Amino acid sequence: MAFNSGPRTCLGKNLALLQMKMVALEIIRNYDFKVIGGHKVEPIPSILLRMKHGLKVTVTKKI
Repeated sequence: MAFNSGPRTCLGKNLALLQMKMVALEIIRNYDFKVIGGHKVEPIPSILLRMKHGLKVTVTKKI
């Protein structure tokens, strides 16, 4: 996702970022995330948070 920068930056940048935060919040509020049993969680040393073998989870709707 690129909004560019400087005098020609996207006019909707702040609105788009706010909407992404709202969607992420709703997902976190309404669903439970659990790592699948036996899945090895090994982070890769990096600037970004990444897993060596991916991150296998089950997602269930909260009641």
